[in-house]
Amino acid sequence: MAQKSSWKTRRFPNEVGSIGEKVGKKWLENKGYKVYFFQDIMGMFAYLQKTTLRINKRRKEEYKEKDRKIIQKIEKSLMGVFGQKYEVMKKFDEAIRQLVKNEEEKRLAQGYKKRREVGFDYIARKNNNIFFIDVKVNQAELRKYQKLSSKIVKEHGFNAMVLKLNVEIKIGNSIQFIECEKIYGERNG
Repeated sequence: MAQKSSWKTRRFPNEVGSIGEKVGKKWLENKGYKVYFFQDIMGMFAYLQKTTLRINKRRKEEYKEKDRKIIQKIEKSLMGVFGQKYEVMKKFDEAIRQLVKNEEEKRLAQGYKKRREVGFDYIARKNNNIFFIDVKVNQAELRKYQKLSSKIVKEHGFNAMVLKLNVEIKIGNSIQFIECEKIYGERNG
C-alpha cells in the first residue's frame, strides 16, 4: 500500500504535481524523446472529428472546401507526430472517447457531477515508438481512469509509462528535486 505524501508536500499537491510534470518533460527531452502534451494531441483529434461531422451539414461548397483544408492540415500535423501509426492512433482516440463516455455515465448514475479527466500527461516519440506517459510525484499512484487508459494504450500496440519523481519541499517554499527515480514500462526506447 502506498504511503501518504509527507507533510511537506501534502500542503501543495497541485503545485508539486505541476512542477513535477515540467521536470519530467525536460528529463524526457534530455533522454531523446520528442514530447507532446496529451491534451493538445487529443484536442486535435476532437477538432478533426468535429470538422468531419460538420462538413456533411454544410450547404455551400466554399465552406465545405474550407473544412476540407482544415482536415488536411490537422491530419498532416498528426501524421507528423504518429507517422505510419496514425491510423492506429485514430482507433485509440475512438476507444478513449468510448471509455470517457462509459465512465461519465457510471459517475452520473452514482450521483457524481464533477467530470473526471481520462488520459496521460504526455505523448512522446522515440526511435519510431510511441509512448503515453504519466508523471507521478513521490508516492502518487495511477488513478482508476489512468489504469483503464493504460490498458487501452497497450491494446493498440503503444507503450504506457509512469515516470516517478521524488520531490521535497523545504520550509521557506523552496522546492528541490532529488532525482527522476524510476521509469516504468519503457520498451523499445
